[in-house]
Amino acid sequence: MYSLSHHVGRLLLLLASLGGVVVVAVGYDVAGSKLDRMGDDGLRRDASELQQLVVMSNERSETGRRQNAERAVIAPPADSRSRRLAFQVWDDTNRLAAASSNFATLPLDAAAAGFSDVSIDGHRWRVFTLLTGDRHWLRVAERFDARNALKRTLLAQLAVIGMIGIPLCAWIGTVAARRALVPVRMLAERIGERRPGHLASIGSDGLPRELDTFVAALNALLARFRRSDGQPAPPVAEH
Repeated sequence: MYSLSHHVGRLLLLLASLGGVVVVAVGYDVAGSKLDRMGDDGLRRDASELQQLVVMSNERSETGRRQNAERAVIAPPADSRSRRLAFQVWDDTNRLAAASSNFATLPLDAAAAGFSDVSIDGHRWRVFTLLTGDRHWLRVAERFDARNALKRTLLAQLAVIGMIGIPLCAWIGTVAARRALVPVRMLAERIGERRPGHLASIGSDGLPRELDTFVAALNALLARFRRSDGQPAPPVAEH
């Protein structure tokens, strides 16, 4: 004979595993899309900040101070995350006025206004290009592997949650199944406590409705025993 509670536990483990895979997949897709939207929003903010820098630079009247400001913008990035970010500034004559070192060779027509994807030196970039009111082209970009790193981190976190949550759900289901079988054990104890020859019908007090069919079948069996022995039908036992 097999254990019904263990059988239910294995079934719940299977269902929880399938459900967990679906939840992780859907959660990863939804969260990944949200991360992409957040990244695009970040590029818009970067373009707005870059536009403010360009306006401030154009307001400088001294050529030397303006060139120093542009050199400060072009200064190569220091950390690895900064190397995954890039920008360009094209003036109103379509001349490259400023650019980060990792985007200095990208031509103006490589990306249209708005969002687009480009490949440079074997890396894919998410690019946002903005045309300002004074006919300056501003371009900011982020490498896709920076976003993918965040998505991999998210997937790892979802996987850890699933590895903990799925067995926990199965254990809770097994415990619940055992508690659900308590009335069956109660009925078995009632039958086991009877004296030999005690053929009175079994009462269903304190038992769930799901056992009514089982109790009725037992009482029908006891009734046949009584008829075969010629005994009158005794009152229903209290337990």
